[in-house]
Amino acid sequence: MYTKNKNGEVGDRFYSLSSKKSQYNFSQIVVLADKDTASASEALIGAMLDYDSDNLVKVVLQQNKSIYASFGKGIMQDTIVNNLSGEAIKLTVAEIFWPVSNISIHGKGISKAISLYNSKIFESKDSLGEIDGLNYAVNFLNN
Repeated sequence: MYTKNKNGEVGDRFYSLSSKKSQYNFSQIVVLADKDTASASEALIGAMLDYDSDNLVKVVLQQNKSIYASFGKGIMQDTIVNNLSGEAIKLTVAEIFWPVSNISIHGKGISKAISLYNSKIFESKDSLGEIDGLNYAVNFLNN
């Protein structure tokens, strides 16, 4: 992933080590997310989607109050603490973008609204309206 400051200038870039899919023999990878999935987890999911050239990754969203989306915290913040009073202020220092698609989920979260990955993002519902997200995800692995 990478960051941009308020002027749109690219800042830090974050990388991970690559690995060969054949090391793990995965036929698919299912990620379960809900309204509490935020920040670094959302960045990881974005990187997984962006680099999923073999179409192995599926994201299952658990419903919360009729909404299927992750939290939507796509920013980095610094906390400055006043050691005398104990008060603190958080400053937003950068926005996070997915590494290939340049998508920022800040304020929106991961949802089916991300048209680029619409076919890889699933809402945990059945014909009756909804099922538990974990059971929905397990169904992918068993079928």
